[in-house]
Parts: sequence; C-alpha cells; structure tokens
Amino acid sequence: MRRSTLLFLALTLAISAIPTGVSAQDTPRWSPPTTQMPVMPTMADLQGDLTASAGAWLRAAEPVTGAAPAALRAAGTPKAGSTHTQILRFTRGPVPAMVWTDRNGDARADLIEIYRGGTVLIQLIDADYNGQANVMRVYDASGTLIREERL
Repeated sequence: MRRSTLLFLALTLAISAIPTGVSAQDTPRWSPPTTQMPVMPTMADLQGDLTASAGAWLRAAEPVTGAAPAALRAAGTPKAGSTHTQILRFTRGPVPAMVWTDRNGDARADLIEIYRGGTVLIQLIDADYNGQANVMRVYDASGTLIREERL
C-alpha cells in the first residue's frame, strides 16, 4: 500500500473513535455558497490568509462544522508536478472540518466534504468534472446516507 493510503486509513480509524453526538435531526439543511467549485490554492497560498479564496465556503459550512472560520487551520497535500494542492484540509485541532479534493488534477475541487466531530455529514460533488457541483449527499452520524440531491 502507498504511504498516503496507510496514513488515510490510520487517520480514518482514529477519527471514527471520536464520539460525535450528531444525529439526522442535528444535520442542518445546507446549501453551498455557489455551485461553482472552488479553485485549489497553491501550496504557497497556505502560508497566507485563505479568507479571500475560501472564506465564503468556510462561513457557509460553519453551521454544519460548528467551527468558526478563524478557528480553522489549512493544510494541503501537493499535486505531483504542480504548485496546487490536490487535497486541502481545514481542521480544528486534529479533527477535520472541511476537506477539498481535486480528483482529476485540474486545480479545481471536485469533492468537498464537510465534517462535524470527525464525521462527514455533507459531500458536494462535481461528478462530471465540469467545475460545477451537481450532487449533494447528506449523511447522519453513523454514515448512513439521509438524502442525495441533484443540483
């Protein structure tokens, strides 16, 4: 297995042990600030303030994450051969609040996951890689899909 896969599995196991207290009733109705998926920042951008580029997303996710944007820290995994991040994690301590992933390498997020207490509650997906979100999935604390919406 690749090192990144092992790290992901270890982190997933560690986070899954954190109690969340989140139920289906606690999951707010949420909508993204826009259906246009955000551009992935460069690794150098992570050293600065991401409020201009990610602020609307962080503010929109706050009711789900329970974390104020100012309390979040950004860390990224670079895309091979590029200055852009391939995975961008916004965390509060060791627990993720939001993760942006560029699965096709076009420097634009095509999967956004929003967490509370280490559990993914919302996935926003650009399934056809055209830069626009077209699927939103909402989960409960046990990982059960509550609803899937076409955008």
